[in-house]
Amino acid sequence: MEAYEEVKISEIQEAGKKVCVFGRIIDREGTTLIIDDGSGKLQVELDFLRNPEILKGLKAGEKVRIFGGVTTRGGESIVVADIIQSAADFEEELWEKIRKVEAKVRKYV
Repeated sequence: MEAYEEVKISEIQEAGKKVCVFGRIIDREGTTLIIDDGSGKLQVELDFLRNPEILKGLKAGEKVRIFGGVTTRGGESIVVADIIQSAADFEEELWEKIRKVEAKVRKYV
């Protein structure tokens, strides 16, 4: 089973890849979310969600972490969500620092 790779929205390119993205909900319509992480916007499809009970409380402005598979529609990358986590207490600045350290470490591994 393929692991989810934590990425920024702007880094999403390859269809078929499993990703984990953090962002703020900017719009919600039916079974679709639009999230923004500062690097770009992403459409997230919720039809195959493993934890659909979380949808009851989600609204624009909330921070979420989305785990799902990348696909393309109309030439744009979208994510079909497997799992959504609330990220209300998520510290964005700390996450950015960790990502930068991880990138430096990968150069030597």
